[in-house]
Amino acid sequence: MKRDPKERFIKIHMDSITVKKIKPLLFWYKCEKCKKEFVREPMYSCSYLDDFWEHHYIYHGCSHCFQDKNEFVTWLQDTGRLYTEESLRKLCKERGIGE
Repeated sequence: MKRDPKERFIKIHMDSITVKKIKPLLFWYKCEKCKKEFVREPMYSCSYLDDFWEHHYIYHGCSHCFQDKNEFVTWLQDTGRLYTEESLRKLCKERGIGE
């Protein structure tokens, strides 16, 4: 059985993406799309593992801009804030992972 470091890198990073529906009670969170701050309103929180520093980043989106979790994730991927499987493959090729 062979190990494939490129596929392992992609799997670790794609599995690190978590999206939750939250309702912040104490702190104000800014929506990434409309730039308004919300408290005590339903929002989406997306955390993911950074591709270089191994640090988790978090983005927030309000329920006024996004109807569901999938719409929030696709918007983050379309704007380039969140990586896709294709962008991770390109990153592996640039860094020489799995060659």
